[in-house]
Amino acid sequence: MQTVADLDNLTDAQLLDALGSELYGDQKLGVGTDDAGRKRRLARQWISDRTDELRSQICRDGALLRVVQSDQADRIAEAAIVADAIAGALGRPTANIVAVILVRRGIATLCG
Repeated sequence: MQTVADLDNLTDAQLLDALGSELYGDQKLGVGTDDAGRKRRLARQWISDRTDELRSQICRDGALLRVVQSDQADRIAEAAIVADAIAGALGRPTANIVAVILVRRGIATLCG
């Protein structure tokens, strides 16, 4: 399992690849060589489909919001805190990947 710090070094496309692999494993999702692209699209859609659930798990926690919105917070710490908040619902590897993606997009945007 990759840590939040490891995941933070990946590009957005690599994060979506990782999430797609975590969700769908090595199963073939279609015909041709674009399985990586398809997994990225499915991962993006998976996050989109769960935005309300993720928002409710993250944005209802006032202490979490104060930490991630403070000037002192750094991106890795924010992602680790968010991962802890959603790990129960998603499982740790998936939560770590999703947390890094959400922090990059902006928790204020998610909770706004």
